[in-house]
Amino acid sequence: MAKTSRQKIITKKHLARVEREQMQTRYIIIGCAILLLLVVGFVGYGIVDQLVIKPNQPVASVNGNEISAREFQALARYQRSNIVQQWMQYYQFMQMFGSDPQTQQYFKQNLDQIAAQLDDTATLGQQVVDELINIRLIREEAAKRGITVSEEEIDLALQEGYGYYPDGTPTPTATRPVIAPSTLSPTQLAMITATPTITPTATPTITATSTPIPLPTSTPSGPMTPTATATAYTESLFKDNLNQTLDYFSGIKVSEAQFREILRDQLLRKKVLDAVVGELPHEEEQVWMRQIVVTSEITATQVISRLNAGEDFGALAVEFSIDTSASQGGDLGWINSTDLTSQYTEEVATLAFGLEIGKVSPVIPTADGRWFIIQVINREIKPISDTVYDQTREQKFQDWLLAQRETNDVQVFDTWKDFVPAEPTLPAVDTSGSTGQ
Repeated sequence: MAKTSRQKIITKKHLARVEREQMQTRYIIIGCAILLLLVVGFVGYGIVDQLVIKPNQPVASVNGNEISAREFQALARYQRSNIVQQWMQYYQFMQMFGSDPQTQQYFKQNLDQIAAQLDDTATLGQQVVDELINIRLIREEAAKRGITVSEEEIDLALQEGYGYYPDGTPTPTATRPVIAPSTLSPTQLAMITATPTITPTATPTITATSTPIPLPTSTPSGPMTPTATATAYTESLFKDNLNQTLDYFSGIKVSEAQFREILRDQLLRKKVLDAVVGELPHEEEQVWMRQIVVTSEITATQVISRLNAGEDFGALAVEFSIDTSASQGGDLGWINSTDLTSQYTEEVATLAFGLEIGKVSPVIPTADGRWFIIQVINREIKPISDTVYDQTREQKFQDWLLAQRETNDVQVFDTWKDFVPAEPTLPAVDTSGSTGQ
């Protein structure tokens, strides 16, 4: 006879235990799900914070137009890359020309100064914020004047930056006026002939240049020498060089779009400068003068008496003058009113541009306790050098920008201090001065 299975009796107590276990299981599942969601949420928020929220935080604003941390970091990295490139140029100069200890020390000092600029992130960051504010002001002025920069102009600037001219190298045209050299009178010739002069020995200087399009530079491992090549600079080679530069910027987190935007702003700045400042005179009135500077009115009176007695101005300058021009007989050469005022005083500049040629001035007391005696050898309209001309235009544009900042709603937020990048950095090379030769 087959055994019959005994039916399991489920009590209320058993059911209660099962229900509790099932409920605990559900709680565990729900807890794990919540924990997982929290983890995913925190990770997701971190990603969004890093990629969206923080990059879009404002570091400054101009008339309500915010400047984002993303723009700030892109320009800061670009500026750092220019400093790194300048450092590399000096390093190459040291490798090629630093064969003696004195020259090595010169280059070493320059390398240390440039490296200090990268280390001073606070100053660099403030400069970038100021530049971004200027860029906003320039953009607004450009919009008012209908000034734009096209993609084609950016492409052309890139080509010129690499020295690639598909239509042939442009021929420079002279735009400066030609001014005939002056002819000195016998009296003027007598003054300068009697003046003892010391001709300084010219010392060649080497200056590292900063270009708006820094090229990627490999880490040097030994002495560097320029390599001559007869290869024609073709469009293919230009594109290869450009792609290397774009790869370089990509490596320091500056996208191609950001790179082109930086170039656009550089071109826009030049156009707005031309529109705001315009052309300036290419010549100015200058004086050729000499001076005697003393710190005692009694000494000044004695010098005047000896000059009136017929003694030579240059010889007395060598004997009495405390100015650095004393070794040149007090001769300052040609100087304009602005430089004369900044280097000396407004009283001296005013008298110099009104004094009769060849006459000796009365004693000119100044607020800083000095007494001046001057003599004008010549005064005429002279051409301004290209360097001075460009510096004058740039200064006028800087004055305009400063006025714009004062009349517009410009705000700077301390948040920029949290976004100053530390890259790119200098390559790890030996800068002790050894050239490896």
